[in-house]
Amino acid sequence: MKKLFLLIFITTLFLTGCSQINNRTYTYIDVPEEINLYYRGDIVNIQKNTEKYDIILSFINKTIADTEPMGIMKSVRIIPDEEKIKTTGYALELIYEKTTHNQLMIDGRKQVVRFDKVLIPLDNNIIFIGGEEGYSSKALTISFIPKEFVATLLDYKNM
Repeated sequence: MKKLFLLIFITTLFLTGCSQINNRTYTYIDVPEEINLYYRGDIVNIQKNTEKYDIILSFINKTIADTEPMGIMKSVRIIPDEEKIKTTGYALELIYEKTTHNQLMIDGRKQVVRFDKVLIPLDNNIIFIGGEEGYSSKALTISFIPKEFVATLLDYKNM
C-alpha cells in the first residue's frame, strides 16, 4: 500500500511540478544554499544543481501549496528539540546563505517571514523557521511529508 501511495505521489509531483524544476521558480520558498537530510543521527547533504535537490525543493513547495486551505498555514507554539529531531528522527533542513524574506499566508493573513534556515521534521505536519539565534518556537503547519517518499527520491534504503 505504501509503495502504491508513493508511486501515485511521485507521478503527481512530476506531472504538476516538473515545469518548476527547470525554471527554478518556486511560489512559496526561496532556493536554499544547501539541503541536509537527517536520519537517526546521520546526515546526507543534497548538492545544489542536482536533480534530487530540484525534486526535493519542488516537493516542499508543492507540499506548502497543498496545505489546506490552499497555501494557508497555521502558526503553533512548540519549542523545537533540534538535537533530538536530527539525532533520533528524520528531517530536512534548508540552509540559506543570507536572511530570506518570504510572504506567506499564515493564520488567514499575509505575513512576512524572515529566516536563515528551515527545519522540516518528516512524518510530521510542522516546520520550524530559524535564524542565527536558532529555531523559533513559532512553528508553521503544513501538509504531511512522509519519510518513505523522501527516501525513495534520494534512493536511500535504510529509512
